[in-house]
Amino acid sequence: MKKIIYTLIAFVVVFSSCRKDTIDAGGTAVQDMSGEFWVQADDGDPAWYRISTFNTASNSSTQMWLKETDYGYQTLVNVNLSAGTFAQPSGTDITGAWTAKPVVITDGKIIKNGTKAPGSGVTTDQLTFTATISSAANGTYTLKYTGYRRTKFLADDH
Repeated sequence: MKKIIYTLIAFVVVFSSCRKDTIDAGGTAVQDMSGEFWVQADDGDPAWYRISTFNTASNSSTQMWLKETDYGYQTLVNVNLSAGTFAQPSGTDITGAWTAKPVVITDGKIIKNGTKAPGSGVTTDQLTFTATISSAANGTYTLKYTGYRRTKFLADDH
């Protein structure tokens, strides 16, 4: 009888310890606007630049980070999730690449399924915005960026 009780207890312990509850980590407040984008600027250079947009540490639904790799700036932008727009009329580059001078972002928009990636032809989101970047050493530049959300197809990476 003891063997049956011990076996039953062991059986219950073994199978109850194997049960795993799945945790839904969820997403971020700005996940629909977050991602990597390939863009071109209207500066006459045909090169593609990578733009990253991502949530803040506080997971704000009204702000996100915008990081540009060519001029090397990163700034907080205000977002309107329902309209898919973003702007920052008085932003500051926090990277120091432009000695923490103003980076003004205007007319930012992410259009769901708004364009086709150039290599694969896959429909993806479109990103557009205007950036005015200032520094004592390099002057002031106003650039219009247009591009698409990174698809991760080799034909679309630059």
